[in-house]
Amino acid sequence: MKLTGFESSKINSEMINHPSHYNMPNRKECIDEMIDIYGLKDVAKWCEITAYKYEYRAGHKGSVAEDMSKAEWYMDKARELKSKRRWKIFSKIADRYLPMFIKGIFAWLMLFCMLHAILFSDPCSMIVSIVFLVLVCITESILKENEV
Repeated sequence: MKLTGFESSKINSEMINHPSHYNMPNRKECIDEMIDIYGLKDVAKWCEITAYKYEYRAGHKGSVAEDMSKAEWYMDKARELKSKRRWKIFSKIADRYLPMFIKGIFAWLMLFCMLHAILFSDPCSMIVSIVFLVLVCITESILKENEV
């Protein structure tokens, strides 16, 4: 349930977005510490559950508008955390496999150019194949350098 502009303007946005009781001196905000401890997936699920709690009890403790604003905040946070998690997973996959993929492309291009140079006695293709050979070697050295 979305709030109208009039209802949402009544609610102190700081009380919804960054309540003082969740911000301790010399520490991260509570939800940020939770992410560090439990991870994006679990905190996103917790946000969805908490949003449900606020929708369920709306009007029975405090105002309906405040509870619905909090529910909306937690659902927005859950979507944000899920999005961050998807990018984090994608970046891990890209970091792991992209260099090998690029090296593979260079190797195939090198072989293609060498084959073309041999079959058609084309000196230009031979030079291009040497360039790709150098790129394969550079990529290989970068991959070995980044291994732990």
